[in-house]
Amino acid sequence: MSLRTYHYRLALNQQLGQQVRRVRLECIGPKALRFQEGQYVGVSLNGVQRSYSMAAPQAADGSIELHIRLQPGGQFSHCLQQAQIGDLLSLSGPYGSCIWQESSSSISQVIMLATGTGIAPLKAILEKQLTIAADTLPEISLYWGGVERKDLYLLDYFQGLAQQYPSLHFVPVLSGATDQQGRRGFVQQCAAQDFPAMQHSIVYACGAPAMVDGARQLLLSRCQLAEQNFFADAFNPTAVPSVEHGIETANLLLEIERQDGGKQQLSVPAVGSLMQALSQAQLLSGVCGGEASCGTCRVSVHPDWLERLPAQQRTEKRLLAVLDGQQPQHRLACQIPLQGALDGLKISLSTKNP
Repeated sequence: MSLRTYHYRLALNQQLGQQVRRVRLECIGPKALRFQEGQYVGVSLNGVQRSYSMAAPQAADGSIELHIRLQPGGQFSHCLQQAQIGDLLSLSGPYGSCIWQESSSSISQVIMLATGTGIAPLKAILEKQLTIAADTLPEISLYWGGVERKDLYLLDYFQGLAQQYPSLHFVPVLSGATDQQGRRGFVQQCAAQDFPAMQHSIVYACGAPAMVDGARQLLLSRCQLAEQNFFADAFNPTAVPSVEHGIETANLLLEIERQDGGKQQLSVPAVGSLMQALSQAQLLSGVCGGEASCGTCRVSVHPDWLERLPAQQRTEKRLLAVLDGQQPQHRLACQIPLQGALDGLKISLSTKNP
């Protein structure tokens, strides 16, 4: 997997509900970004970068649809509200592994969980699969959660889609309203109630990190879902966690070789991850925020330090295996927690083959 930049222009900036914008981007570069439904891209507008999932299948003309929630006081939200049709943006990616998995004969049920704009990548997956293989798909149950009805900004669309395709079951779930019709609570809890035995299921979860983490723990422990059948992309902040007042925290000295070949030392508190520290110092970007799904925080670790780092988990191994130019000394900085034992850690931000 190689990372490159693509050039697009803003072609549509349409309001969806109260807080969400439907954005369509048209390619103006020599090559359009190609992706698999369920993946996401890094979007840069006026120097501000954020990550968003594609909300529609790959288009023949290379255009891309995104659903962007406006955040009060958010930098990107402000840029988007001020943007004009025709304004230029740059994209990087695609990233993420929460894509459609071809089901074996042992899989009889697909369960999709979404909160907020986490519905966007699942919408893209559904539209693609219902178009090309509607007659052969297993039963699909889509749970979309919000606090109030207004949060489900495409409610009518998914209800209509479920009426059109008998294999699709759409379940809106609200956690805050008390007078709504339908389900109340959280999407992962509703799914666990409906499917207490998930040995023959695949689950896709997209949305708030709390929902994704909660769904993984609940469905694996209570419903016997196989870990390899849980696919998710959640987005966490790249900022270094704040240190609580009155609590002493050790500082670590990192020895870094930059992309330009220069060397520097960086003193950082022993909190959060190596990715967060390097991002704070503007030495790299962590597009996915630490979910081991983008590869933008890959670093080379000095051989003397490799054995002192935490062992690679499955998600890190899987992503590193598909990155171009992968070497044994490469690690994802987002998967390296900063601890006192790492004082003096030596890394290189260049991951090119020697």
